[in-house]
Amino acid sequence: MEIQNEDEVLQPIIQWMTDDYAPTRDELRSHPLDVRNLWAQRAVLRLQDDVLVRQNGENHQLVVPQSIRQTLFDNVHSGPLAGHLGVEKTLFAKPISGLACGRMSPHGTINA
Repeated sequence: MEIQNEDEVLQPIIQWMTDDYAPTRDELRSHPLDVRNLWAQRAVLRLQDDVLVRQNGENHQLVVPQSIRQTLFDNVHSGPLAGHLGVEKTLFAKPISGLACGRMSPHGTINA
């Protein structure tokens, strides 16, 4: 995903994972806090078809670049499917494409 490779937080993570490289603590300190926090989750991070995802059991959560988070959030939370369907319909609603239901984490993942 080209937009992930252009993101200042995701780019070093993707590069390290591609190169099977573990940065030293000093190297990590030279990066922003968001990079360090995401790298701390490396045990659950995966590159799947060159796309950075977080594996949560059987689920895969897309790690969303900062540059499109607000747009994605707005699109997911607007439109005809964004309203409350009522308790029963909400509990039994089927997620659409694994993205429509869930919340955005501080690290830009969509929790389906």
